[in-house]
Amino acid sequence: MLKKSPGEKAFDMLNIIIMLIVIIVTLYPFYYVICASFSDSSLLLTHRGLLIKPLKPTIGAYELTFKYPLVKSGYSNTLYVLLFALPINMVMTVLCAYVMSTKKCYIRILYMFLLCSPCFLMVV
Repeated sequence: MLKKSPGEKAFDMLNIIIMLIVIIVTLYPFYYVICASFSDSSLLLTHRGLLIKPLKPTIGAYELTFKYPLVKSGYSNTLYVLLFALPINMVMTVLCAYVMSTKKCYIRILYMFLLCSPCFLMVV
């Protein structure tokens, strides 16, 4: 392996710092939502600044949310799609990709047109 020049080392260090900043800026909103969901709502309304940990941790928001029957039906729909529709879609995608990759398929050009043309259409 070649030895890195000082400029390459500086570039690598700057690149690492920039990527860490991008990671923090990207992931903090998700962390904030999780901390806020476990925080007491009255304390959260008066809180200013960054939220590092939940304020007076409670699961009251989740208890209130799961009282509604529509939330449970939404989760059941999500599980249905995950367990049944997703595997079927994956199998069909693999089968279609195999057919598209073989040279022996004579209607491959038609399939390619039908599969790719919606990507180029602009809906206004």
